[in-house]
Amino acid sequence: MFPDACYEPGESAREFNRWRLGLGESSVVVAVIDDDPVQLRVIAAYLADAYQVISFTQPLVAVERLRRAPPDLVLADIRMPELDGLQLRRRLAEDPATELVPFIFMTESRDEVVREQADLLGIDDFLLKPVRKRQLIAAVQRTLFRSRSLRARLGHRIDAAITEALKPKLPAELGCWRAAVRSVAAEAGGGDFVSFTQCPDGAALVLVDVMGHGVAAKFFAHAHAGYIGGLLHSRPDAWEPASLCRAISQRVFDDKLNQYSLLTCVAVRLARSGGVEIACAGHPAPLLLDALGAHQLDIGGALPGLQSEPVYDTLSLRLKPGERLLLFTDGLFEGAFTAPGRNALELDLLATAKQGLAAPLADLADALMATFYAAAGDTPRDDATLIILEPSSP
Repeated sequence: MFPDACYEPGESAREFNRWRLGLGESSVVVAVIDDDPVQLRVIAAYLADAYQVISFTQPLVAVERLRRAPPDLVLADIRMPELDGLQLRRRLAEDPATELVPFIFMTESRDEVVREQADLLGIDDFLLKPVRKRQLIAAVQRTLFRSRSLRARLGHRIDAAITEALKPKLPAELGCWRAAVRSVAAEAGGGDFVSFTQCPDGAALVLVDVMGHGVAAKFFAHAHAGYIGGLLHSRPDAWEPASLCRAISQRVFDDKLNQYSLLTCVAVRLARSGGVEIACAGHPAPLLLDALGAHQLDIGGALPGLQSEPVYDTLSLRLKPGERLLLFTDGLFEGAFTAPGRNALELDLLATAKQGLAAPLADLADALMATFYAAAGDTPRDDATLIILEPSSP
């Protein structure tokens, strides 16, 4: 029920055990560490109106707790028994869970050597006791703002790099098939990507939609892309679509880290004869485009990772002259911001697909994306990808 809940036993037999609940971005946690209980209460009282404060009089206990549940900021005295503030800072900096947590020292010492030692540890601020409330609040706000700004800039850079790496790409000629791919990456959306391989008998590809938002979703998409690309290239002649979906699902089920992400995928094997095999794992079924319109294929399957031994079916068909296959992620049809708008977008996309059936593949792909942008605007809510396939010879 509360994924960010953390159980914290009291530091001594006289203190109550408690649960700490993550209440969202507005709940900023500040850890205050000082062996003087009076100073500790004063600092905690100064901050209590704006922040969630957790207090520690024992630095060794603080280190263990903060490693399990890192706060947003640490305020620590320097002169403490058992473990002084300088040693505490080193231990937190050496642990991957807490190395990036902002850190402020508080001390009564005016020794320049102590100040130099503290500065060498990469701290964010240094406050001399007694600390006034206004001074403390300003230092905390300044440090948190700087930390958030740095994380945001780093996040944008990582997001841009991963988004470019994941950008769906296919050659215009895929075996004896022609292909056109178009995509748009939403700034806050998850990640769409395509993995493909070619072999003497044809080609195989997998279109994947990793659900989620921000850099975390892009990270999972990048991890999945590496694994699926490795699958396709390790045995290019052996992967029929249902087997690919099973392998992907098993990977998500077995890998604890990947269990924190949700994805859908459609696997396709293209034969030189014009035959095509398709399997879906939680993904929208492809559309068959012909002179009568767009027809959704009767193929589906469970989301990857939900079962230890999933079963997927492979649909086989042969495209006739003039027919095309449209693969897409759900962001394509959900680009509008309201339910009526999404219904209208679906009708417009289907009409565009029918009207452009005889147009060159690239022109039809561009027309479909133009229809999408007319409803979604320049900043779509989610990634959207489409792939159009047709045999290059009868």
